[in-house]
Amino acid sequence: MRRLIGVSMLYMASATGQRIVAAFVTFWLATRLSTIDYGRYGLGLALQQLVTIVALGGIIELVIGRMRTLEDGPVRSALFASARRAFLLMAVFIFALLAVWFGLTANKGIEIAEGMSAVAAGTMFGYASMVAALARLEERHSVAIVYSTLPTTISYLSGVVAILLLNTVWSFFFGAALGGGLVVVILRYMGGQSSRTPAEAVSATSPWPLLAMSVPYFGVTLFGWLSGFGYNFVIDHFFVKEEIARFTFALSIASMLLMVASALNQVWSPRFYQLATRMPVATLEVANRAFHSVLSVVMGVLGGAMVLAYPVALHLLGAKLAAYADMQADVAVLVAGYVVLPAWWQCMNHLLSGGQGGLLFRVTAVSGALGIAAGIGLLLLLGSTGIYLSFVLTMVLRASVISLAVRQSVAVSPPVLGISVGLILIAVAFLISRRVDPLFAQIAAYLAASTLFVVIAIRDDLRRCAAVW
Repeated sequence: MRRLIGVSMLYMASATGQRIVAAFVTFWLATRLSTIDYGRYGLGLALQQLVTIVALGGIIELVIGRMRTLEDGPVRSALFASARRAFLLMAVFIFALLAVWFGLTANKGIEIAEGMSAVAAGTMFGYASMVAALARLEERHSVAIVYSTLPTTISYLSGVVAILLLNTVWSFFFGAALGGGLVVVILRYMGGQSSRTPAEAVSATSPWPLLAMSVPYFGVTLFGWLSGFGYNFVIDHFFVKEEIARFTFALSIASMLLMVASALNQVWSPRFYQLATRMPVATLEVANRAFHSVLSVVMGVLGGAMVLAYPVALHLLGAKLAAYADMQADVAVLVAGYVVLPAWWQCMNHLLSGGQGGLLFRVTAVSGALGIAAGIGLLLLLGSTGIYLSFVLTMVLRASVISLAVRQSVAVSPPVLGISVGLILIAVAFLISRRVDPLFAQIAAYLAASTLFVVIAIRDDLRRCAAVW
């Protein structure tokens, strides 16, 4: 348990550092760009993430599934090499496909220079993420932390330098791709990579089997993208660029919670996959559910703090962010959506460890289609308010559908207590910010409330997690 906490703290520290840089860039771009240009930035960000997650789509999940049948050694190393090749092939294909699309459609929402620069940045982010993920699976946590932190941080900073020099939206993505890409190349050179593959592992180095098997996962990643920044393209169809800017700004803040969740999941998930090969599923699920209950509470505590700090932060940053000053409630709603998400990760661990990619695709397709249809209905009924409510609804649908599907083979139940406490803390933070003055009284009231709820909610769950570590 001490090792879990120690490694988790390292991941959380690196994730916190990234989010501080990302938050600075998010606020800085919002102050520097007009709302229309910030909306264009939001579309570019969506494209960047599309390339990252689609090029990675299913590759890591398939590696996880195949690891169960492979011993440590040359064959497993060759499997990791084939994963890297599969990613690069997919990234090249997506890059070419989007280049043709931009050339043929002359898309009104985003210019070709912005789009292709965003695609290049997404390729760099994706490769760094893949190397970090493979290192985590081998529990080489120092390598994983370096690859997940350094390229991302440098890319943000180089993007800032580029936009200062050229003052265009596309220059940010171009600078991010160039700076982050150089860091990845340097890390690869410093780390070294043997080009010799043992004879018994040759058959495992081809990327084509992984690419063929990853096809069902493309739908999974696509629907996941549409439930995040990819939703900007839906907003672009119904509303003006200013609404894209507002959603991008709010989601950039709320999504900081994902960095914390990722830091904890990056330690728990590899451990879960290892334990799944030698522990009864029912016993493992007790700890799995406890972990995700704790995760929901942690996200609720931090999400509530973000909601509480939002008006103060915007006041300190001045009039340049006046267009986003009235979005505290919107940020609270988005944060609440993320607090529900641990129920999805809880069930996904079982599907990935069992190699059930087909079921994962069907679950994601059904929940994603329902979420998009319901979301569009809310947009038509409620206007811009529907943007934020549809986000929460999508997360609830994802968690509900996957829980029902996994329950057919594993006795799972969502971490209701953890989710409920997380949501209550967000609501408490919002009410405190509206009803309590001055600021130090708000902080004291929230600390008291969050401490009480945390002690009640996670004490037993922490013991359950420790029992399997």
